[in-house]
Amino acid sequence: MVNRLSGGRHFVSSKQGDVSLQSMKSVFRWDVLYPLIVLPCGLFMIFFDRYPARNDGEAHWLRAVQVASGLFVPLRDPAGGDRYGGFRANGAFASFNNTAINSPFLYYPTIFSQFFFRYTAEHVQYVAASISTLLCCTVCIALAIHIAGQMGELIAATAFIPTVFLSMVFPSADAVTNSFALLFIAVVCRYSVLLKATSWQTILILSLLCIGLAQIKTTCLVLMLLIGVIAWRQYRHDRHIPIEYFIPLGFGVSSALIWWWQIRSISPWILSYQQYVDGKQLLIHHPFAFLKGVIMTVFQPLDLSKDQYNVQRNIQLYTGTENTMLPMTVMVFFIISCIALWMVAASKSHLVLSKMEPADRVFIQTILASIIVLFYLLTCVAMALVMGYTPQNLGKAFDGMQSRYFVPVLPLIGIMLLIPNWGIVIRHSKALERCVLVFLWLGFVGILAAHTIRFI
Repeated sequence: MVNRLSGGRHFVSSKQGDVSLQSMKSVFRWDVLYPLIVLPCGLFMIFFDRYPARNDGEAHWLRAVQVASGLFVPLRDPAGGDRYGGFRANGAFASFNNTAINSPFLYYPTIFSQFFFRYTAEHVQYVAASISTLLCCTVCIALAIHIAGQMGELIAATAFIPTVFLSMVFPSADAVTNSFALLFIAVVCRYSVLLKATSWQTILILSLLCIGLAQIKTTCLVLMLLIGVIAWRQYRHDRHIPIEYFIPLGFGVSSALIWWWQIRSISPWILSYQQYVDGKQLLIHHPFAFLKGVIMTVFQPLDLSKDQYNVQRNIQLYTGTENTMLPMTVMVFFIISCIALWMVAASKSHLVLSKMEPADRVFIQTILASIIVLFYLLTCVAMALVMGYTPQNLGKAFDGMQSRYFVPVLPLIGIMLLIPNWGIVIRHSKALERCVLVFLWLGFVGILAAHTIRFI
């Protein structure tokens, strides 16, 4: 039996633990291969990219430099109005739009690089910050793949998506958001699969991760509900409600509230503060109109003849980025690789999933589905408030929806598809993983060619 908060002893027999750990091992160490592929390709992109695809690149860079200088809260436009931002090198004020509300944690790689390159030329600072972002986020993702164990291939499948890679070759909030969210999911997977007993070390690690998770994109706050999976597995073992898991949740919520208090008067994008407040009031008083807008956003067809920007943003996961969109001849290598990695994860977890109780399946699926739905709803709320929610917009689809926003929940979708246990067992996994490795290299060569060859 488990001693609660005992020091981290397993509350399953060692034999069961061995089964979990030794079911099927990957032919390749994807936690090692990931940085070996991404780092050289990323460095090549930083120095030789002819067609940069950097979403809100200037705003992210100026916000990162502002944070690195010690100014955590953005400045209000001295000319008046409700715009917030900072100053360019020439002294002109630049509005950060919705980037203004990003927390300092999202730019920690630039803080590291500025410590050494603060007094160099601006282009040198930018290159150093780009390299620092690439290194920090690559290491974070490689660690996530390693920690995730049997679910490591799902983390790798998400991390190899070009949208994720291209967000890491310049100072951006997306890079830290994606890498840290994947790390959090990996830690939860680790604790859930290994069935660790509650320890103060576990609570401390989860608390620190929740504090960081609350400082990335607001929508990622719902990922903290994954802790419920760990608590459920422990409850199923000893029939005691593990209230100690409310500690990391409390730290996470407190972390979010502290930052929200700091930015409470900042309106995102180009809206006035009053327009921002009015939009929130509309959301509160017209919930059914909001839900209708959510449904419209899910199913409304894309119309390139009327609005190319929403189309470009919507299909980013299939083209890499909004601006320099990769052709299908490049993307097909990544699509096939992601599917193959999911199949490897399904084969590795087959033995463990076959022994999972029906109650466990239902609970975990419910948690995962709830997180995905809440994540989407919060994203719709954010888009409504950022783009301006007015009476004329009630019940209509929300502008500005970008598929890259949903990278943090892609592994959860993969896990949901695994839990039914399709009985997939790959007998020649070595050949399959070799094909995946070749396809990934071909895909990254395609990215480099698309971004560095001079086209007419």
